[in-house]
Amino acid sequence: MQQSSVIIIGTGVAGLAAAATLAYANWQVTLLDKARSAGGRCATRRTTKAADSPWFDFGAQYFTARHTDFIDHTQQALQAGQLQHWRPDIGCWQNGKVQASHDEQVRLVATAGLSSWLKHQAASLASQANVALHFQQQVSQPTYQANKKRWSVTTQQGQNFTADYLIVTAPPEQSSVLCSEAAAELSNRIQAFKSAACWSVVMRTTVMLPYQALFFKDHPILNWAANNASKHPPQKAPKNAELGLWTLHANPAWSAQHVDSDPTAVAQQLINDFIACFPESNSSNQSIQNPPEAVHTHRWLYARPADDLSTTTENAAPFIYQQQQQIGLAGDWLAGGRVEGAWVSGNALAKQLLA
Repeated sequence: MQQSSVIIIGTGVAGLAAAATLAYANWQVTLLDKARSAGGRCATRRTTKAADSPWFDFGAQYFTARHTDFIDHTQQALQAGQLQHWRPDIGCWQNGKVQASHDEQVRLVATAGLSSWLKHQAASLASQANVALHFQQQVSQPTYQANKKRWSVTTQQGQNFTADYLIVTAPPEQSSVLCSEAAAELSNRIQAFKSAACWSVVMRTTVMLPYQALFFKDHPILNWAANNASKHPPQKAPKNAELGLWTLHANPAWSAQHVDSDPTAVAQQLINDFIACFPESNSSNQSIQNPPEAVHTHRWLYARPADDLSTTTENAAPFIYQQQQQIGLAGDWLAGGRVEGAWVSGNALAKQLLA
């Protein structure tokens, strides 16, 4: 029996989940990504090029596990030391003041930043003879040969790949463009799905703040803040100078209004508003002598699903599959958002292909 083959565009959570399921079934799997490494919106960087320098998550901040299969998946990573439970002191900003949040949610983070968790998965896949990963490959329009039931994908770097099936795990706006010629009906179908933008700013401060993470319920700009130092394992805690390495996320409405704003101005705005939430800490000598500074600023154009169209109902499949052309779409936007949703979507689509 001839071995089935698939091209998967994207090496984020959904793409790697689909790849793992199909590779286990002995499919020939080819993964393509325009980035230099796996991760997608599970994005992590270090403060310097030194391998032991402090890291920070500037995309997804943490995730939860509720689905049985996903719980099993994360348990393996917990046992391998790739993931850990995160129990920060959480505050909640509401009505102009910060109060403690008695949140009992079990959260998961990676021991070396969220992208490291995805890189471990990518490395495991790459070690298999039936899997090939190709990074820094910007995909052009895929084409489908109906008479051969075969997909062909060419990249702007001049590479060409062919397979029986195609899986696209990009956000809906990008997926629609990729499918616009070879699968026009599918492209039109997903145009109703929209993503929300998010400005992300990482700042360094030597001022000790009373919480390690904050939700902002009704702030005009901010949506989330977390001190990355609280995510480091105790044995790998950052030096004192890096005890305040905060990731700040603007809310969707403000991000949309300022989507084309100057990154430097955006960073200063978010930092100023965040520090203003702690007037007592802000007035300290430490704050005056060492004012907070921006370390990294990133605009996520497609940060999360923008509306209820992206939330699955009890009977809805967390993916889209067009059997006639053997093409499928997966991603968090088809499964209620969140990291877990992306994994459930990719895994479920792969099982559909195997059915």
